Amino acid sequence: MQKSTWIAVIALAVLAGVFFVIRDEPSKTVETPTRIEAVEKMSRVEIIQPKAAGGELIVFERGEAGWRMTRPVEGALTSSAQNKLEGLFAKEIRTDDLRLSVKKAKEYGLDEASAVKVAAYSAGSDTAALELEVGREIRVEQTGVRRTYIRKPGKDRIYRAQVALGDFVRNAPDKFRPKAKEAEQDVE
Repeated sequence: MQKSTWIAVIALAVLAGVFFVIRDEPSKTVETPTRIEAVEKMSRVEIIQPKAAGGELIVFERGEAGWRMTRPVEGALTSSAQNKLEGLFAKEIRTDDLRLSVKKAKEYGLDEASAVKVAAYSAGSDTAALELEVGREIRVEQTGVRRTYIRKPGKDRIYRAQVALGDFVRNAPDKFRPKAKEAEQDVE
């Protein structure tokens, strides 16, 4: 072999050796999926929409006849909104075992300007049983399931929850209420 070929081979070997010595070792473990406990006997849900969307406070309360909106206006809810509220925090929320960067909070919809604050209360309690900041809802391409980016207030850790609630909590108050024709039928 020629001298230049030997030099190239040695240089390549040295570069490969340096690469394997200085590179970060790949993680051998994944994050443990987090489980957010269910809210027992949930009777009230408060949604504070982001300031960019008006910062409106929407309050739902469970009465004898089911769920109703009590703020910003008082009234009945659509059956789909009642069903969603019924199952919203009734069972634990599991998260995917991903390490999500806090630096991408804006991309996940969890920055100060776009996060929706949600609080769920148990019956007879003035203290929230569960508080979350809710970000964007996505559809996982490979499986088609919906996931939502969430974070606990004041914490840096971001989770991808195995629940579809990002779009629900971003609805305008009118979206939760039945149309005028449906409301008239409910009265009769």
